[in-house]
Amino acid sequence: MQYFCQADIENQPYPNSLFRYRKLMELTLEEEWDSVKNKWEPTTQLTRLIIGGDCTLMRITQEYANQIQIQQS
Repeated sequence: MQYFCQADIENQPYPNSLFRYRKLMELTLEEEWDSVKNKWEPTTQLTRLIIGGDCTLMRITQEYANQIQIQQS
């Protein structure tokens, strides 16, 4: 899996900006963390951010993504 978040200039993640690409057999699923439901939901936002060259997007480790999940839940 590959994890991403949007962050400010000090690398502090924005609320509700945690994304991931998850492999499922031959598919790559794009998901966003829903902090209200506490689960991963399908999205197309991540690809749009990457294609658009969003300067706030950064790739992060799974460990850091887990920390963000805990903080936002």
